[in-house]
Amino acid sequence: LQLGAALLAAWDKGTKRIPKTPRRIALIGAAGSGKSIATAKWITIESLRHRQDCRIWCLDGIVANSAEFLSQHAELLGIPVETTWNPGLPPCSREFLDLPGWNPTDPDVSDRMANLLDRFEPDCLLLTLNAAYEASILQNQVKQFMPFRPHGLLLTHLDECQSPSKIWDLVLASGIAVFGTSSGRFIPGGFERTGGEAWMERLFEQV
Repeated sequence: LQLGAALLAAWDKGTKRIPKTPRRIALIGAAGSGKSIATAKWITIESLRHRQDCRIWCLDGIVANSAEFLSQHAELLGIPVETTWNPGLPPCSREFLDLPGWNPTDPDVSDRMANLLDRFEPDCLLLTLNAAYEASILQNQVKQFMPFRPHGLLLTHLDECQSPSKIWDLVLASGIAVFGTSSGRFIPGGFERTGGEAWMERLFEQV
C-alpha cells in the first residue's frame, strides 16, 4: 500500500503539467517514434466521436515532412491540412502540429524545431516514445528532449511492450506522466488516455 501510494503521488505530480482540455497539440520525438500514426488515431477520435473541428499543420523541419499518410487520412476525414504557417486562419477546437522526427543533439535542427513550436504556441507538448525500444534508449531520448519542456509522454507501439516497470522508470526519472498510449496500426483503435492507477495495477500483476 505504501509503495502504491508513493507511485501514484509521483504520477499525479507529473500529471499537473498536462492540460485537461488541450486545444493546440504538438507531438515531438525522434524519427520512427510513431507520431504520425498516433496523430491519425487521435484526430479520428476527436473528429468522429467527439465531433470536434480539427486542423493539422504538417510543417517541414530541416528535412521535409514526408508524412503523406497522415495528410491523406486527414483529407479523407475532411480535416484541413496546412503545409505552411498561417496564423491568420480561424481557430479550431483541436489543432495538431506534425513535425518530422529529429535528433535533438543536432543544434541546427533543434533550433529550427524550437522556432516552429514557438510559432505554434502549443498548450500541450507531448514527447512521443516508441515503447518497444530498450529502456536505455528511451531514457536517453527523454533526457535529450527535456530542454523542450514537454507536458507529458505519449507512448506508441504499446502492443510490443510488456514491461510496465520500464514505463514507471521513465515517469519517475523524468517527473513527466504518461498522457496516453497508442498500440497497433489500426485506426482509430488502440489510442487511450491512461492514468497512474492502471499502470500501477499492471506493475503489481508482474510482481
